[in-house]
Amino acid sequence: CFPPGEPLLLGTQALMEKIFSEFTFDAEATQVATPLVEVLERRRGVCQDFAHLMLACLRSRGLAARYISGYLLTQPPPGQPRLIGADASHAWVSVFCPVSGWVDFDPTNNVQPA
Repeated sequence: CFPPGEPLLLGTQALMEKIFSEFTFDAEATQVATPLVEVLERRRGVCQDFAHLMLACLRSRGLAARYISGYLLTQPPPGQPRLIGADASHAWVSVFCPVSGWVDFDPTNNVQPA
């Protein structure tokens, strides 16, 4: 996801898209204490699992990244589906970009929260 010379935010977006496309949201797949290795094996989990996976990948590249938890806007724009995690606490990732500061990425929904 991070080829040499590629901008940080493009690589981070590619990582987010990879997690979103290769893992399935399944509220029954994991518990709070499920090790990340089990999430990798099952390819299933919840928002906290996907956020921890993305954090591990970013930090393994030496990037400053943090775990964010909070709530999502629950009313989508007309014609748009509700985001996974709406109406409950949710987890996503923020990565530090020297040019932009902290930028959020939500691998569960493949979006950048506003």
